[in-house]
Amino acid sequence: MTDDYAPKAKDRGDTVLCFHYGQSNSGVAPSGPVIDVRTRWDHKVLTFDDVFRETVGGTRGFLGHPPVTKAERLIPARDEATGVQSIVRATGQAFLQRCEGVRPDVLVRTAGIGGQGFVDKNGIHRYADNGEKSHVYVNLIAAIQHGAALSEARGRPASKIFIAFSHGENDRTMSGAAYEEHLLALMADIEADLSELDLPIHWFLDQPAGTGAPGTGNNWPNRLAVRALCDRRIDCTFVGPRYQFPFYTHEDGFQDPIHTSSLGKVLLGEVFGSAMAAVDRGDEWKPVAVTSAQRDAEQIMLQFSGPVTLVPEILPRQPEEVGILHGFYAPRTRVTRVSLSGPDRVLVETEDPAREICYAFRGSDKIIRNGTVDHVDAYALGRGDLVEADPFDSLLLPGRVQHKFVAGFQVIFDADGRPRTG
Repeated sequence: MTDDYAPKAKDRGDTVLCFHYGQSNSGVAPSGPVIDVRTRWDHKVLTFDDVFRETVGGTRGFLGHPPVTKAERLIPARDEATGVQSIVRATGQAFLQRCEGVRPDVLVRTAGIGGQGFVDKNGIHRYADNGEKSHVYVNLIAAIQHGAALSEARGRPASKIFIAFSHGENDRTMSGAAYEEHLLALMADIEADLSELDLPIHWFLDQPAGTGAPGTGNNWPNRLAVRALCDRRIDCTFVGPRYQFPFYTHEDGFQDPIHTSSLGKVLLGEVFGSAMAAVDRGDEWKPVAVTSAQRDAEQIMLQFSGPVTLVPEILPRQPEEVGILHGFYAPRTRVTRVSLSGPDRVLVETEDPAREICYAFRGSDKIIRNGTVDHVDAYALGRGDLVEADPFDSLLLPGRVQHKFVAGFQVIFDADGRPRTG
């Protein structure tokens, strides 16, 4: 089988299967007007020509519904096909922009569904009522298998599977251990169901942003669990947090407290794609993390795995009377000062010796401020100003700089000021 998008000279000759899975923030939810992002490699960012709700060339998949048509070929992906900004198309664009040398084709598709946990009414893994694999899960497996077949038929065989995973909102009350158990079970089933393809699978996980105000915040155990899992698996890359990306402001002025805006989707897609390009060429994508912490009376010294700095001018400021500075929060006391104590160290000072220190990891202001709610804006309550020292220029939105914000974390101290857990 041949088509208008057959391979051309100096191409790599393969297809990377790039799927985004999870719930609404995997590119499923509406997010405002579509941003028209174009690159020189757009002819190589492909999707299926199947039809859902009278659209062709969109990337949102079937949203858990049984497929109504079966794709016959691969065509260039178009966000305007659905009128909903995708993340995965931007992922494919950024991946190709940052690839070195000859480029592959990239097949992109969002396969998630909004508002579902791992096990739910139409869970992303299994149905809650009978434990069977859900239709949204079956759609993901079928799409990857069919994508591999179509790639083979057009002379661009699939070489690997990249799965971006954005989830956590519905399972935010789970313990970290329980969330990890569910995620590992999902990954194991996906890998088993795709084993006949004999293709390497690499996972790319982000850290949920949590909610804005009003909302519950983002001190969710799963936000810590996803990074811990990636640190232990060589086939799993932690790409970074989402709290720096703005939420969707509706046309009537309503501020969505949890769904990423079109701008945020493009920026997140670029992060995913940049991480995938690094893995594709054999490099690491390893965001900076806390490596040690020590409390001495009212001072906490945090050591990081790489250079960091503070950029308070990027995200909106939060009221300082809450006792939170630059995103650092110490329950039962107040943070009074945050300063850099070297290229890779941060000193946090508090009114009283802190039992724990949190960064971009906090509950709602209704809890913190005894019934009052913080100012509503387009960002997560649990956000901060700490970034890696090496930002990069966006290749999808010229003139914009992408800062690599440090992911949310928590350090709990014992009576002697030594970290007990993180």
